[in-house]
Amino acid sequence: MRRVIVLLVLMLCAFAPVRAQGAQALTFGQSVDGRLDGTTPTAAYSFDGLRGEYLRISLRVTRGDLDATLALFAPDGSLIVRRDDSPEGDALTIQLRLTASGTHRLVAARFGHGRGTTAGDYTLSIDRVGVSAESGSALRFGDTVANSITNDQYEVYYSLRARRGDLITLTMRLDSGNLDPLLQLVDANRRILVENDDFESTPDARIERWLVPEDGQYLIVAGRYGGAAGTTTGTFLLTVDRVPESALGNTPQAAVRLFPGQPDEHAITAERAAIWYVFEARVDDLITLSMNRISGTLDPFLVLLNADLQELATHDDIVDGQQRDSLISGYRIPSDGLYYVQATRFERAAGTTIGGFRLTLTITGNAFDTVEPDIERIAYNASAGGVLNAALPRRRYAFYGNGGDTLTIVVNRVDGDLAPMVTLLDEGGATIVEGSASSSNAVIPRITLPKSGLYTIIVSRS
Repeated sequence: MRRVIVLLVLMLCAFAPVRAQGAQALTFGQSVDGRLDGTTPTAAYSFDGLRGEYLRISLRVTRGDLDATLALFAPDGSLIVRRDDSPEGDALTIQLRLTASGTHRLVAARFGHGRGTTAGDYTLSIDRVGVSAESGSALRFGDTVANSITNDQYEVYYSLRARRGDLITLTMRLDSGNLDPLLQLVDANRRILVENDDFESTPDARIERWLVPEDGQYLIVAGRYGGAAGTTTGTFLLTVDRVPESALGNTPQAAVRLFPGQPDEHAITAERAAIWYVFEARVDDLITLSMNRISGTLDPFLVLLNADLQELATHDDIVDGQQRDSLISGYRIPSDGLYYVQATRFERAAGTTIGGFRLTLTITGNAFDTVEPDIERIAYNASAGGVLNAALPRRRYAFYGNGGDTLTIVVNRVDGDLAPMVTLLDEGGATIVEGSASSSNAVIPRITLPKSGLYTIIVSRS
């Protein structure tokens, strides 16, 4: 009995230091070869496992008299399972469902470790054979799980790890019953980021091509319309997909997410004439897009488009024929929403230059940040009204104008005996032009703005 107790203590002590040692990383579907002997009695491996995953881990002796053991440790270092003798003789197999997410450790060893006498070669393999559909399981892209919504279980939860810029699609498809599916994606703060009930008038719920804003863990909530108060029940299939990395940027629908102050590098090739990007901005944001060549012969060309893919601005060379980088500077965003960028080359698809580039988005602030609160705002092709009298002899209106734009400003009297006057000021408050006036109106005809920036219109009485 004493000998058995001593042997167990030695073996547990031999396993304990493995967590602190370096381990070879494994991926699902991979096989590795190794050897255990007096010089190397143990070998450590690690893999990224998620809660709910079903795994098959196999160690097969391929040469020698090796008496192998195989142990699996959880992310917290605790022993999950250990295999020694196998009915197959030269093979050890572990089949299980993981109960935690994180880095797991595998330790292959010969029986007795440093005190053992056997030696030989082996092949170690690890396969992901499925994932549990139970609530709380962690899903990977490409997974499909089946579950049910009942009056006792009106929501099912799954976790999903995603990276910034991933373009993902979640589909909750009705399988049986009268279930009215509801699909939500929630962040770590339990904030609903996006949700869908009936996708394109179908009974299914679908979150399509959603752009992941940050690296992190997200929660998928599969439920029914009305939640706890709902009445529909049934089974469903939930599928999690991601646009393949190689497809990102090929089309507006698979655009690369662009974030302010975080440059992105890609390349224009003979086969790939453009990379598509998408970013989010608010009305009156002032943005700058710079596309700089970093390799090759590339002659960059930038295109800014709205959510309907209508071109808003383009740019070729900063200095024509000399500095071939592209720059869209100080563009004012017309409305809240998504905007697209096509990073391409001169002559676009018909062009021949190729090379790497760096694209940078900068948001310098709101166009009206410096405007006094009592100054009203006006936009192109808009009108405004007001009253002028002894107590209020003038009104001021601010607008953001683009250099080179030609505009006309007209002030018409609506009632009373007002003889209006109109003056246009630049961003520094200097007078650009005073309008011509009559007894009932004033006009500044066809004034071309000298540069992009803030302008102020003063309407006053004579």
